[in-house]
Amino acid sequence: MSGVGIGAATLAGEGTVATALSAAIVVGLPYAVAADTRQEPQNYSYVVYTKTNTVTGQVYVGRTSGFGTPDEVVRRRDASHHMNALGYGPAVVHSALVNVGSLQGYPAIRGREQQVIDSYGGIGSVLVGNRIRAVSPWLNMPKAPKCKVSDKRGNLKILFIL
Repeated sequence: MSGVGIGAATLAGEGTVATALSAAIVVGLPYAVAADTRQEPQNYSYVVYTKTNTVTGQVYVGRTSGFGTPDEVVRRRDASHHMNALGYGPAVVHSALVNVGSLQGYPAIRGREQQVIDSYGGIGSVLVGNRIRAVSPWLNMPKAPKCKVSDKRGNLKILFIL
């Protein structure tokens, strides 16, 4: 692996929330990782949520972000969600990062969304209501940090490389 490691994060399964101390440590019990050193807004959440179709049982996986607790952010997103009209029930928080800088939070929650989609069988599975992947299999972000996501137990582990 080449480049400079600038941060790392671990986010475990359902209902997990990680919090950050500015320029210090992100704590997601029982995990701890380094956070970036820029001042970020307080009370900002990156969230992965699920919605289940009440008729078919299919699960839609989405991500959202905003100010407030993960539940507040998901409730606001769900109020006008496009999948409501297709028979999907209320959104439920699956996992979240709170008070983590955008450099770490956005790619982490995007990667987690893809992991959750894959855990239900991936795009095309009869269990998944999503029609497109959260992360392209050919991800190419030339001017943004690359991130590597891997863990055999379903935990999200991210290494940012410049």
